[in-house]
Amino acid sequence: MASHKELFFTRFERFWHWGQALLVLILMFTGLEVAQAYALLGYADATHWHNLCAWSLICLWIFTIFWHIITGEWRQYRWTTDKLGAVFHYYTTGIFSKKIRYHPFKKTRRFKHNPLQRIAYLLLSLVIMPLIGLSGLLYFYYDNWEQIALDRTLLSPVAAVHLCMAFALLVFIILHIYMSFTGTPLMSQLQAMLTGYVVIEDTRTEDREEFTFLLVTEDRDFAQVVLHGLQVPPPGMESLHMEHAVTLKEGMQRLEQHSYDMVMLDLELSDGPFLENIARIQALDLDTPLVVFSGDEAYGNMELVMRKGVVDFLIKQEIGRNTLIRVIQHALFRIRFDRCTR
Repeated sequence: MASHKELFFTRFERFWHWGQALLVLILMFTGLEVAQAYALLGYADATHWHNLCAWSLICLWIFTIFWHIITGEWRQYRWTTDKLGAVFHYYTTGIFSKKIRYHPFKKTRRFKHNPLQRIAYLLLSLVIMPLIGLSGLLYFYYDNWEQIALDRTLLSPVAAVHLCMAFALLVFIILHIYMSFTGTPLMSQLQAMLTGYVVIEDTRTEDREEFTFLLVTEDRDFAQVVLHGLQVPPPGMESLHMEHAVTLKEGMQRLEQHSYDMVMLDLELSDGPFLENIARIQALDLDTPLVVFSGDEAYGNMELVMRKGVVDFLIKQEIGRNTLIRVIQHALFRIRFDRCTR
């Protein structure tokens, strides 16, 4: 199978990942000794290193949250159930079956994590880590509880929460390590977090084609015409899927949540002037071919529109099956060309 490499993870992301992993493992090791599960370092040294690593992890969290907000990478963790069932089936039984050759989720730089990963990371970031941190801080400042009107009898519940979340984190780490070795080849995901480069399987080969595009138009009749014209995939294409958004706002929401091979944008949307609508789509930095279409009266704007970086300008009344196939093939060529030149 053909494949190519893309840079997915920046140096900071890799530093954050491995730095957090190291600190968490040390916290696990010293925490168990503080809880008197064994005696290796001694209680005093174990407590010292546990507190030191805990404060280091809190500092790392603060900086990482700031980085995610500034860079917009927080969008990588937004909750979605799209293809969740297919991904769950793939990891539980699909990877052991020869019938399923491809991962149901198409990973891109804008969508690094599949739906199952997003849910796991959200639970880790919004539940497990905050509860561990909060209960740990309460532990650390136990001598000051009376100053903030906290009942010292609450120490047992705080300890229980801290311990339960620690074991939940341990379960997450075990599952995370297991999932790290489900890639193809075996060490590919580990290498990705070391080098930053992810190996992307190219399912678009000469004997197998998949294509999904987004149509943004208020004209529902035209959307049906496009859907009818593509009911039968072109020769050599195994599957062809169209999703329809009625407004530009809906279309942009879909583009922020899913990955598409092409976007077809109606210039006659009521959301705003067509040049502004094109700019709003391009501001998402999708790296996805953008095709626009309009009625005969907009033909005079073709040169102006093409200067904005769209790959094709179509006249609505002239769009038929042959035109759509040509546009799709052109988009596929652009995708292949971009991958070869990276």
